[in-house]
Amino acid sequence: MKIEKTATNFSADGSETSSEHFKLQAGPFRSRESQNIMVVEDHEDTLTLLRLLLERSGYTVQGATTVAEALEKLEHTRFDLLITDIALPDGSGLEIIRRARLSQPDLRGIALTGFGSEEDALCINQAGFEMHLVKPIDVGQLKAAVQQSLGSN
Repeated sequence: MKIEKTATNFSADGSETSSEHFKLQAGPFRSRESQNIMVVEDHEDTLTLLRLLLERSGYTVQGATTVAEALEKLEHTRFDLLITDIALPDGSGLEIIRRARLSQPDLRGIALTGFGSEEDALCINQAGFEMHLVKPIDVGQLKAAVQQSLGSN
């Protein structure tokens, strides 16, 4: 972010010859409100908690409980970040990120999983997720992962 300033000068008769102005040139920063997050979680209570946590942190959040619902929303809305459970009743979060990236190549992804093996981590990474968190999820860890993924403070 860059701020430019010019000074105000007056002539002897009191008339203004120039005035002080501030010009703000915004950099690449986007407010959290303009950062759109899709959360996919088949357990309604967990989905509600994740949405509330992220909304209270200032993000715009949409939720889905199935692969089909998530893909429908991803087809009509641009998202900055996808947070998805891997094991869903009608498929996998791996499928969601793969298909979403066809139309939204810059979409960032955080996988939520109940399994933390190296093999699972490799599979998640190969699918296109930047990060994965093992359940139960620590709130501080989730916030840090979201901030890192979106490049925000």
